[in-house]
Amino acid sequence: MNSGQCSHYYQQLHNRFCTHLKGVRKAQSIDEVHDIRVSIKKLRVMWMLLGYIKKEKFSKEGLFQIVHKLFKSAGVVRETQINHSLVFKHSYQYLHSFVTELQESLKDKKNALYKQIIKFDLQKFEKDSKKVKLLLSDITVQELIDGCNQFITKEAEIIRELIKSLPDTRRLHKIRIHSRVIREILSLVHEISQSTSVKSELKKIKSINEKLGDWHDIEILIESMIEHDLSSMKSQQKRQFRGFISRHETRQKQREKEIAENLKKYFKPSKFP
Repeated sequence: MNSGQCSHYYQQLHNRFCTHLKGVRKAQSIDEVHDIRVSIKKLRVMWMLLGYIKKEKFSKEGLFQIVHKLFKSAGVVRETQINHSLVFKHSYQYLHSFVTELQESLKDKKNALYKQIIKFDLQKFEKDSKKVKLLLSDITVQELIDGCNQFITKEAEIIRELIKSLPDTRRLHKIRIHSRVIREILSLVHEISQSTSVKSELKKIKSINEKLGDWHDIEILIESMIEHDLSSMKSQQKRQFRGFISRHETRQKQREKEIAENLKKYFKPSKFP
């Protein structure tokens, strides 16, 4: 492992972001929107890690601010696209007005995203990214190892504290974010070290992230359906629509219990001490 590899890894993330930025500018498809969101998440974790290791020389806030509006706007589009994909496969008549609402709102949300893409200050982003690369190349191997270990430990401690309140929707949302941070740090460590033990841990945390992601998608769908205006529906359709929500809420409670158990097992006190 060496710091030069870390700088190279960051450059790869930077290049992927720029590629996805061009892609989402051409078409705000579900895959393109997903890719730009993921690339920003990966970069943000690198900025967080650098800010942790080089507190006196780097603040993540500047770069966070540059990508914030783009990230948020892409998130709004992504949630609507996921909602649409989850319900569109059903041909139930009582879902028709909800699907239509999603399709109509998606147009406006895509337009808003496109405006953020056009406004995005790529020049400033490139300039600040160069500073990040220089700082990363200046980090010693020991600083990098210690920083990754300490950062993962800190995130794991936060998750363990949140687990105490499970099952709880708000806590699960937070755990999802912090577990994603651990996943990206482990990805960095594995990329640099090619360690088989790290690869094993990465596989486990990815599995947890995926379960949390699936849970989150349904949670957003339920929230959107609850807010949907049912005034134009007939009584029977209203009952069917509410029944659809109720069935998903019941399944969500079961998912939350299962996820909570998996989290407790994975983030036991001896893990990431």
